[in-house]
Amino acid sequence: MGNIQAPIKKALTKEPKGLGGRPAYDYVMMFKIIILQKLYNISDDQTEYQINDRLSFMRFFRIGIKR
Repeated sequence: MGNIQAPIKKALTKEPKGLGGRPAYDYVMMFKIIILQKLYNISDDQTEYQINDRLSFMRFFRIGIKR
């Protein structure tokens, strides 16, 4: 997915409006979450659960298995 990272970040990156504040979520990860939600027709809560539970979702997000 390295080839889509640059266009996503370019389209969604905004200049900070001030000092401080919470750091933004990773745009590519949020894009991937939206893709999974649309493909599997699942809610935000169910998406979070599936990302932590399913190996295929973990691989899609390139995260390791929690022990």
